[in-house]
Amino acid sequence: YGVVLDAGSSHTSLFVYQWPADKENDTGVVTQVAHIDVEGGGISSYKDHPEMAGQSLVPSLFNATKLVPPERHHETPISVGATAGMRLLRKQNPEAAERVMESVKTALRATPFLFCSARILTGQEEGAFGWVTINYLQGNFLQRDWLSWVRPRGAKTVGALDLGGASTQIAFVPAGGALSGTQRFRLYGYDHAVFTHSYLCYGKDEALMRVAATLSRGNSSSDVEVTFPCYHSGFEERLEVGYMFGKPCTAALKPAVGPRGGGGGAGSGPLQGRVLLRGSGQADQCAEAVAQIFNYSSCAGRKDCTFDGVYQPPVSGSFMAFSAFYYVMDFLKLRGEGNVDYIRNVVKRFCNKPWNEVRASSQTEQKHLKSYCFSANYLLQLLFHGYKFNLSTWMNIKFVKKVEGIQAIGEAGWALGYMLNETNLIPVELAPRAIPEAAFGSTLALLSLLLAALLLAALAYTCASCARWAPASRA
Repeated sequence: YGVVLDAGSSHTSLFVYQWPADKENDTGVVTQVAHIDVEGGGISSYKDHPEMAGQSLVPSLFNATKLVPPERHHETPISVGATAGMRLLRKQNPEAAERVMESVKTALRATPFLFCSARILTGQEEGAFGWVTINYLQGNFLQRDWLSWVRPRGAKTVGALDLGGASTQIAFVPAGGALSGTQRFRLYGYDHAVFTHSYLCYGKDEALMRVAATLSRGNSSSDVEVTFPCYHSGFEERLEVGYMFGKPCTAALKPAVGPRGGGGGAGSGPLQGRVLLRGSGQADQCAEAVAQIFNYSSCAGRKDCTFDGVYQPPVSGSFMAFSAFYYVMDFLKLRGEGNVDYIRNVVKRFCNKPWNEVRASSQTEQKHLKSYCFSANYLLQLLFHGYKFNLSTWMNIKFVKKVEGIQAIGEAGWALGYMLNETNLIPVELAPRAIPEAAFGSTLALLSLLLAALLLAALAYTCASCARWAPASRA
């Protein structure tokens, strides 16, 4: 057994995994036992009260102990991987990030499980482990034959697209190889080289805040009202200026002149006042606003460059898109749709709906419902103009929450890939000691003699019974 906690920017998920004691070429054949959503926000949200980060995990950790046999608790590794939310907190406040992680470690060490690690994953690790997960579940590494597990002949891997709250990741095996950005794995006795890149501040939540900050930065009055085309008409949201521009992803957008007389340029003292985002529900204007946060000119037209000057080989092969990619397309009922014009029309019609109509027709929580118009426009901008999918390669993207593959059924995400990689480091459980060959021969001979003796005794008893009843038969 193994337990992995995915500590994301907006929430934490706990996964319990299981695999046979015998491994295949040093890697476990892992199955998911359970998925538990931890109550509350992501652990980075406890930066002002770090002790609560660990406490927030306790109920879910207790539930996990009931899913693993008690006699296995002491040998069940447990790990936490924190992702982009904590990467941003470490960038903004390293001491707070360290206190949060120490609180998490304390909570894990208090469990009966075998504490393994609690650390902040790199973006490249997050992307690569997501790639491992979907390809494992698809059966691209290993499949069950009649007698054993075998590597499938001619199996092709699929790429992974992950969209979180604070970052987005892409991972795939390029058709012509990669010049840089390669992550290497050894799984089931075979080596894999995967191109992967993570874009911090390009998760959907941070991207929304960057778009709002971009539209607000030209104002210097104490209370700013901004028309926000990515929110539905009739919806309003008020944000503190200090909160909007005090985040690592928006700090560079800080107004040169602060509200209420806060002079100086970007990086000057704390800003005061509030920003009122007033929704107008205009999909075309929303798409234009979203495009402003991508620096495409830095690529100077190069085909092996996405945005912000980042190298990426051209996308090739099939892809699975999960996390927020899935939730947005699922909400709009577009997961299986390949006609891009139809998708854009659906997004436009949805954005044009007034807020009271949207709220009345959905049971989705307001904190998610308010931003689907933005997220849909952002998703299309990121995939088509950022990652450079086109009308043809778009057809190779499948939006998934779970992967129902040849190998198994499991959640798409990095946690299973992390667990698979960890099983390479976990010793194989000792099998019962085999009987030595000489002893086996002696045992077999003794059993043969006993069987012969039993047969002779049975035969003698049968003959005696026949002799006893013979006179009575003649009478």
